[in-house]
Amino acid sequence: MSATDIRSIPPDDRVKKLSNPEMNFDVNTPIKRYMRSGLELLRQADSYYEVSDYERCYQYYMKYIIMFLEKIPQHPEYKTTPSKDKKEIKQNVSEVLKKAEAIKVKLKEKYQVDYQAYLVDKEQRDREVALQQKQAQAEAKRKLAERSITTPSAPALHYDRIEALDKTFAQVKQVGPLPDNIYPSFDTIMSSPSRIMSISPGGPQSLPSIPSFDRATKPASAPPPSKDYGLTDYLRPVVVPAQLMSSFLVLAQRNTDRNVETCGILAGGLVSNRNRLDRDLWYTGWETGAK
Repeated sequence: MSATDIRSIPPDDRVKKLSNPEMNFDVNTPIKRYMRSGLELLRQADSYYEVSDYERCYQYYMKYIIMFLEKIPQHPEYKTTPSKDKKEIKQNVSEVLKKAEAIKVKLKEKYQVDYQAYLVDKEQRDREVALQQKQAQAEAKRKLAERSITTPSAPALHYDRIEALDKTFAQVKQVGPLPDNIYPSFDTIMSSPSRIMSISPGGPQSLPSIPSFDRATKPASAPPPSKDYGLTDYLRPVVVPAQLMSSFLVLAQRNTDRNVETCGILAGGLVSNRNRLDRDLWYTGWETGAK
């Protein structure tokens, strides 16, 4: 049922709409032509009444009433119209008014029945719409409950904690480069027989004493010591900044709070035949929670 159902209009409003038909009236048109048009209006109205088309019958009666009760008296030729014709017009208007009033009662009764039927249909339709909305809401709640069971909720972001971590990271970046003397020299490492060094947070531990030997006893054909310290057979040591772990934790904390893993990429370079890691840390992250 469309929203423009004519039955939704109250009976009085429907009758009022029929009581104001559109019509053209020109004072320059001869009044005799309007006289003939009036007779044609009455003939058509009576024909509609015979077939019980009360709406059109009422409209034609109202056109006749408006024309000869309101418009014709304003016509310039009305003053010269014979009295006999004027009397006939008044009699016809009086009879048409009675007929129109009787038809108006019939129309109101019909429109009242239509209006009541519309209200019943509307009430039924409103109940169906309310039921559909209720079912849709229940289905939405059910799906939401299923998602909450299968999908873990993301941890809440503590913005005050994130701000504190940002300040800590800024302080870490302000720390200057690590002094070279916290690690033993590379010559010292390579001169050790075991070539093993243990580094602790407090600095390098004591190294084994270097054994003495007589270089004169070496074979004359032995090649001179190479500056690569025989690194073709050994791994180069890696110098790691002491603040590496704390810097990485600061960078990763924001992702950790959002249940996102952080992948770090260390970058460095070869300095004095040593792999030295820079303080800069490239990182990225990806979500690990269930979808």
